[in-house]
Amino acid sequence: MKASSLLGHCAQLLKIVWKSPQPADAVTSEFLRSKKYIGSKERKAISEIVFTTLRIHGFVEHCNSVAHSESLLPNTLPEQLRICTGILVAYKHNLYPAETLITKATGAQPVEQNFTSILTSAFAELCSADVEATTTFIQTVSNCIDESEQQLQQTLQHAEAQEQIETLAWGGSMQPWIVEDWLQTYSPHDVYNVCTSLCHSAPLTARVNTRIINRENALAMLTADGISVSPTTLSPHGILFAERTQLTQHPLFQSGTLEIQDEGSQLVGYALSPEQHWRVLDACAGAGGKSLHVATLQNNHGHVWGSDIEPKRLRELHFRAQKSALTSIMPRALTTVPDNERNKLHESFDAVLIDAPCSGMGTVRRSPMLKWRLTADQLQRINNKQRGIIAENAKYVRPGGVLLYVTCSLMHQENENIVNEFLATHPEFVPDALTPQFAKHGITIPHSNQDDWHVTLTPYHHHTDGFFIARMKRLE
Repeated sequence: MKASSLLGHCAQLLKIVWKSPQPADAVTSEFLRSKKYIGSKERKAISEIVFTTLRIHGFVEHCNSVAHSESLLPNTLPEQLRICTGILVAYKHNLYPAETLITKATGAQPVEQNFTSILTSAFAELCSADVEATTTFIQTVSNCIDESEQQLQQTLQHAEAQEQIETLAWGGSMQPWIVEDWLQTYSPHDVYNVCTSLCHSAPLTARVNTRIINRENALAMLTADGISVSPTTLSPHGILFAERTQLTQHPLFQSGTLEIQDEGSQLVGYALSPEQHWRVLDACAGAGGKSLHVATLQNNHGHVWGSDIEPKRLRELHFRAQKSALTSIMPRALTTVPDNERNKLHESFDAVLIDAPCSGMGTVRRSPMLKWRLTADQLQRINNKQRGIIAENAKYVRPGGVLLYVTCSLMHQENENIVNEFLATHPEFVPDALTPQFAKHGITIPHSNQDDWHVTLTPYHHHTDGFFIARMKRLE
């Protein structure tokens, strides 16, 4: 595929994703399926370029605005400008191997001409612009990228609050109101670091089903198949893949030996640290990744009730439990249980895990449109649902039992605020330290203290998706 055609397909997909209410990965899959002539190398390049451009949208818009890109190339579509600028930012900030990705997809020879020349020629052809004007555009945007880093550092150190918010918003590619919210909890430098960590792609990680194989043997088998892998640093049973891999086609996945699961999500099971005989309610089980891990930690000797407020979401859990030979899991939505039977379940579970529906702000590396679509009103509606879910499902915790509240969000309204409000109105529950639970599995969480009963994981601090985990206990 010619380089100009590759950029054209990227611009087309970017426009579709931005306008569609559907998740970006679903839109991308449909777009690429409809273009049967696109090969695997081109698909990889298009996906990486578009998703990175979405992640760094704020920075891209800033550079295009400062460089007056529309006046430099007046007949160019906004999506074309964004794609070109996005590639330049990725190239200079090393967000992905832009040169290798594009030259492989297009067959260009980097030995014969440098990457900037390839990009300039391709963009000129795409936009039907003369090479001189395109070269000026590329150089102007490139200068803006270089100068922005110095501007960012100066603002972080010396600027007034409002200027910091505005600068962090474009510098970290985040909505201003979210930046302002995070500045109530974190320093400007921490906000910037967390924001920029969310601009990188998320790695592929998997969890080993230790009832079938240990991690060392799984690593050896994958390595023998030519797959570059390494052990995760926090989860004792996790595997990190150096590159995106079609893991669903691998025998270890198909046999239930490996489950695709982010390392932060794996840490939820260790935070619960269930005893083998426990009855555990996974109140928002969904597809059941955490139910599977809990049952594995119990060596299939306990009882895991997988429930969800949307019963149809449990269909995959049936299949996954069978594939992993975990007979201790029972998927059944509590809402389908008659009231008189459901009332008998109150105070009957040793532990209740609530992986609450949330904004997903901790997963925006994978779903970048989430951070651009979230509004304060939407967040308030989510909070109201979370308050109801934790209050309702806390009823099922027995005296002395554990309540674990989890989100994949970095918004304090969904995290600290919810559990603090819950404890204030439910004096029968008290905080329960996480560190001793993690220690049982040889895990030490960086930036946490011995008595911490909740922890926030971030891509910057822990190299995981963003997660909030809070552990509470019902008094005897």
